[in-house]
Amino acid sequence: MIPFTKLHGIGNDYIYINAIKHPVKNPKKIAIEMSNRHFGVGSDGLILILPSKKADFKMRMFNADGSEAEMCGNGVRCVAKYVHDHGIAVHCRSPQGRGRRPAGRGVGCVAPCLGKVHGRGVAAHQKDPAALVTGRELGVFGPASVAGLAATQDVAVAADWVLERGFALAGLDCGGCGKASCAELAQAIVAGQARPQECVAQVPAVRVRCGGRDLALGPFVERLVQATLRGLLSELKGYVPGQPVRIEME
Repeated sequence: MIPFTKLHGIGNDYIYINAIKHPVKNPKKIAIEMSNRHFGVGSDGLILILPSKKADFKMRMFNADGSEAEMCGNGVRCVAKYVHDHGIAVHCRSPQGRGRRPAGRGVGCVAPCLGKVHGRGVAAHQKDPAALVTGRELGVFGPASVAGLAATQDVAVAADWVLERGFALAGLDCGGCGKASCAELAQAIVAGQARPQECVAQVPAVRVRCGGRDLALGPFVERLVQATLRGLLSELKGYVPGQPVRIEME
């Protein structure tokens, strides 16, 4: 028997196994069997915590169909909690080996968007955190402060910043929004001078308005809302798949 833990990030659930102590010989098969929601544990996939020669651990991630994935933001958030709670993490390393940094220490700026605009992610161990600021940050994470930006050392608070104010841009620099680049549009959005919906390169499949303004939906939440609504609507007489749907709620 192999011990496992099931964790989720805003509903994106994975099975976690400490493969440092309990090696898994056939992870693709295990991912398929354990992820089955009728005859297994039920999850979006399997994440293994493995030994690394360059850090305290590394991770491998397998989807529910057995295919190996490179990365999942919600999955990685739970990896961080898992290795912290189990005393595994001192230095973290991604499967691609693109970074090695102390876990839970350092200073960084929390980026609000994905893709080309903020490909560097969260930078750490900067003596001068103000040097990281580009005008596109939501706040500062770590034992430091920058004028005009919120600061925290609580991972949960930093995660809430991203969930509440985060957005994704295509990173095409097409100029369709009237800005010179996606970075310029991102800066205007963070400053409250523009909206993510002004990016003409990506039209959201789901749009939620409350109090006269659009609510920001991350890609995962958008897909979740869309799939849930489609499932409910499919049971209603008169629903035609593929046709635009408008729902109003008082």
